[in-house]
Amino acid sequence: MEIFDNTVFKLNPNIAWELIETPIAKMAIIDSFYEDVDSVVRELDKLPAAKTEYHCDDVVDLRRSYKTSICGTEFPFTSVYGEVVRNIISYGGKLKNSDEVIVNCNKIQSDKVLTNYYNIHKDRSPLEDAKGGVSDVISTVVMLNDHYNEGEGTSFFYNQEAVPPWVSKDEMELLYFMQGKKNRAIVFSANINHGATYSTDQFKHEYRYSQAIFTELKV
Repeated sequence: MEIFDNTVFKLNPNIAWELIETPIAKMAIIDSFYEDVDSVVRELDKLPAAKTEYHCDDVVDLRRSYKTSICGTEFPFTSVYGEVVRNIISYGGKLKNSDEVIVNCNKIQSDKVLTNYYNIHKDRSPLEDAKGGVSDVISTVVMLNDHYNEGEGTSFFYNQEAVPPWVSKDEMELLYFMQGKKNRAIVFSANINHGATYSTDQFKHEYRYSQAIFTELKV
């Protein structure tokens, strides 16, 4: 009996990207990331969601994840997307994509997020281990909601120091804001501080879904 269908996680065969120059690093936007994003979302909805360490009264912070462990059950995007990243950043070395699906599920419970940024962070790839040998990690965030109100999206910041879970929007210098759009992916260095931006009450009424994909560049 089929419970979870890995085969729907196929990239758009005509995938294309737009490079964005910022003072810190280049980023890329990919619109129409998945070939059939609705089927992807349906499969992801089958996965259980667990609370993260940041779950609180102001934000429901959950995560869904699925990792393949049987030979032949890899997600179709795993190796293919590695080559996309290679082309985006013009990288000639070894790289590896994570074979795990990670989806962040957030829902705001108060107006605190309208005046504060929540959980600004740098990414740490699940592929990293104590042996080292990783020169950089490229993060990809895929937006999975049907629509996004104007001002709902992902923000990137000049400040590269550690940031507390809550910080006033007046205290952070914005590097770049990416408007949310269904099936849009943002590709960027994991070393850039970033986080979800909430500007309206949209996600008081529905969950905000975003998938994280990590690509390790080997030394």
